[in-house]
Amino acid sequence: MFIMCIAVSAFASPSISNLHDRKEITISPESTDGTNTASFLSRVEIYTNEAISDQYKMKDENGNLVPTNISNMIDAAASTVTASDENGKSIVESIPAVTDILANISEYTAEKYEEKYGFNPEKLDQLTYMMDFKYTATDYRVIAGEKIFFFKMKEYDEKTGNYVADFPCVGPYMITQVMNR
Repeated sequence: MFIMCIAVSAFASPSISNLHDRKEITISPESTDGTNTASFLSRVEIYTNEAISDQYKMKDENGNLVPTNISNMIDAAASTVTASDENGKSIVESIPAVTDILANISEYTAEKYEEKYGFNPEKLDQLTYMMDFKYTATDYRVIAGEKIFFFKMKEYDEKTGNYVADFPCVGPYMITQVMNR
């Protein structure tokens, strides 16, 4: 799982479009950083949905939106080229590599990520766009932390797609799959 807080190593649905707009996340009440983020999220009405890069852009002195590292990363994750077949279903033609997405926020090499986090991003397969925690009432993002984390899901149900994860902070995240090591 991938949370930008980033996440790694989940075996979710093989299709990005199957996971888009899903609200079946379960948040474990334990928190790993002492901020009770997971506990807070389990008490408020939130859901998970596709991250919107404009919500992460800053305004310049004229009020114009200016891209940030996080908004660039969200755009890179969502830059999948799609087409429609005769049945109207989306066909994914190209998916940015996880290392390409991470290049927007860090100059780490794949080896440095592996050394620091224990995962080589070149061996991760992107399964979802960048996702966000959103407030149900406003559809606006829950304010993100400024950390990067790679972590495994605690539980995953292959039949339903439901998963349980301890999120150490709030922010955009991506579910990835570990490819052959």
